[in-house]
Amino acid sequence: MTAPFRCRPLTAGAALSLFFVLPAAAQTSSNEIVVTPYRTPTELSSTGSAVTVIRREDIEKWGNAPLADILRGTPGLAVSDRGGHGSNSGVSLRGGSVGQTLVLIDGIRAGDPSQISADFDFGHVLPTDVERIEILRGPQSALYGSDAMGGVINIITRKGSGRPKAEAMVEGGSYGTASTKASVSGGTEAVSYSLALTGLHSDGFSRYGYRIGRITSGLTSSLEKDSTDKFAGTGRFSFRPADGVEIETGFASYLSNTHYDDSTADDPLDRQRALVTQGFVKGTVDSFDQRNRTTVTLFAHRTDRRTGSYYAPSMTAYDYRGDRYGAEIQNDTKFGDWGTTTLGVRTETETILNTNEPTPRGSGTKTIDVEASQATNSIFALHRLPIGKALVISLGGRIDAVDTSETFATWRGTAAYTIEETGTKLRASLGTGAKAPSLYQLYNPYRPDTSGPTALRPETSIGGDVGIDQKLPAGLGTASASVFFNRYKDLIGWRDLQYSPTYQGEYYNVNRAETKGVETSVDLGLLPGLFRAKGTYTFLLAEDLDKGKALLLRPQHQGSIGLVYTGIRDLEVETRVTMVGHRMDYVSSTEDVRLAPYARLDVFANYRVNDTFSVFARAENLTDAHYETVRNYGTPGRSAYAGIRAKW
Repeated sequence: MTAPFRCRPLTAGAALSLFFVLPAAAQTSSNEIVVTPYRTPTELSSTGSAVTVIRREDIEKWGNAPLADILRGTPGLAVSDRGGHGSNSGVSLRGGSVGQTLVLIDGIRAGDPSQISADFDFGHVLPTDVERIEILRGPQSALYGSDAMGGVINIITRKGSGRPKAEAMVEGGSYGTASTKASVSGGTEAVSYSLALTGLHSDGFSRYGYRIGRITSGLTSSLEKDSTDKFAGTGRFSFRPADGVEIETGFASYLSNTHYDDSTADDPLDRQRALVTQGFVKGTVDSFDQRNRTTVTLFAHRTDRRTGSYYAPSMTAYDYRGDRYGAEIQNDTKFGDWGTTTLGVRTETETILNTNEPTPRGSGTKTIDVEASQATNSIFALHRLPIGKALVISLGGRIDAVDTSETFATWRGTAAYTIEETGTKLRASLGTGAKAPSLYQLYNPYRPDTSGPTALRPETSIGGDVGIDQKLPAGLGTASASVFFNRYKDLIGWRDLQYSPTYQGEYYNVNRAETKGVETSVDLGLLPGLFRAKGTYTFLLAEDLDKGKALLLRPQHQGSIGLVYTGIRDLEVETRVTMVGHRMDYVSSTEDVRLAPYARLDVFANYRVNDTFSVFARAENLTDAHYETVRNYGTPGRSAYAGIRAKW
């Protein structure tokens, strides 16, 4: 093991090494249907990729907690946030960067085109009427194109069915937090509907420095609280005018107003308002006795952000708007024993408009920093072939032509072999990933030649895994383990060119990186009907091959251990410990800064009063652990939340 990865013994790491453990979403039942691994509904038992599913009942345990918190503990997944509810939050998979994780909402790409790496900020959203979250690990660009280098997170909202149903929830707790949620859904053979609204307020705490002794010990005045207000709405509606024909439309909209700090000081003036809105219209036709399905999707996304000191004099405020719109056609044909073929074409246009102006707003001239667009045209194909009853293989590929960069091709193959007699599934996958340069990287306002975009190549990678999913005897549970690797090249970095008379800098292709590791999980019924144990453990080596040092914010050890008690009718209590080891936060020629390891204890409880009402509560960080996920940004101390939920 090389020096950058040496890690001192630590309480959390020692505990983790004893377990092969899982997230609240553990492995799933053998006949569960997932859509993300092959872009079509498929039994999880026949997929050759590493997949975790977080279901609705597990999501509801968290109330209106940040969406990134719900994902913590998933094998191979790391979370970094900058100071509690509403802060900038990023998620990465298997050691890739935040921008190399593709996030979908109902299958629609949700990253912000105006961000530097066009990534998705989990801090903007609320978990509104989410039915399930499918997390697909490993390179997936062969199916999903740019950004899907580390994997794909697909947030799937509820689709209505059956008799009309309504739900309402209110919750309150620490840090002046209050939230509410309401939804209605239902459907017939001809129509379906689902609509949900959510709101949240939190007084919060100072994002900079909160509960960080090296900062608070030298303060001469108190840190100010950074509040958050969030609102969200989602909806899905469908109409089936004839057998085999469905027209569906959906939307998701998230509004957040937050105060924020940078990493060097408490700032009572800085605020951000973000509105994320996206929608789709989809038409599906089944033909040839349901052996062929053709789907046409129109989609659009907009992220509109306003940041800075809005009203203070002699300051600067910034506006960022990123749009994405396009169309996709996908055709799936079943050939019986010869498998299923998926073919698709897609066209997508991205635009950004980044501006700045003096404050108070309207007191001066607005300046355009970046105004640009790019179009991507893609074609993809996949064939899944069952060989006998035990083996399923797949092979797919994709070509993406980006008009501001190079055309790139990606591929992926998977295999799953099931041994029914022992409840064993052996799986393997190998594929390539790619990420096109973002519009900001191409057109950043500090580049020396502003007559055109910077010449950048797509980032590329190759990666794979082998794994086993095992059902335990007598239906006691499941266990899973994977060994994986990823090798990256042409990663886009930044360099300063000059400081005077004007500042200049540019993005360029230079970096190489490698990640490899082990993911394990278990979900075990210790005493059926009484106790269930579950958890995860991930071991990760993530190295910048050019610098010979660890990649930033990638923990070498992390995982979770949970114990669920169900011995009293209608009551469920879960105790969970989340553990994260050392992470490198800053690297320079003179200094390497590592964040300390931590272990956090949370408890969840839910009691069903009757068929209509249930009460729930959660206690977070019961041991009041002091920790950072990004240097100088605070994290919640001991806190508690409770609420009531009604379903009728």
